[in-house]
Amino acid sequence: MLRRILEIYTKSTMRNRKKIQFVAVLWIGLMLAGCMSIEQMAPPVGPQFYNIAIKRDTTMALLESGREVYLVDCSRCHSVEPIQRYSMNKWHEIIPRMAQKSKLSIAKSAALRAYIVAVSDLSDIPADLN
Repeated sequence: MLRRILEIYTKSTMRNRKKIQFVAVLWIGLMLAGCMSIEQMAPPVGPQFYNIAIKRDTTMALLESGREVYLVDCSRCHSVEPIQRYSMNKWHEIIPRMAQKSKLSIAKSAALRAYIVAVSDLSDIPADLN
């Protein structure tokens, strides 16, 4: 009798373990498929930004500083959002409000704005996404 109970328990445990493993693998797969990397949310400043820097009369160093502000200072209060999530009109509303709220310096705020405008140029983000 005890042997039969152990057999039933072992079989049910194996079935449950397989179900749990399946659900875990499925969940991880779905999470990975829906996740964006930091590079996708806030593209690193590289050669692709060079022409934009010239066009916008800014420097690569300022753009790099703006990315750092975005990834470090902005993430102190909330998670980093993909820059492409908002239109440029919306960013022009967000930046001053958040800069004031987080007490960003004028220099950091300017660097952040330059970086977001450059990413917008790179990504062809429309002025208004509606």
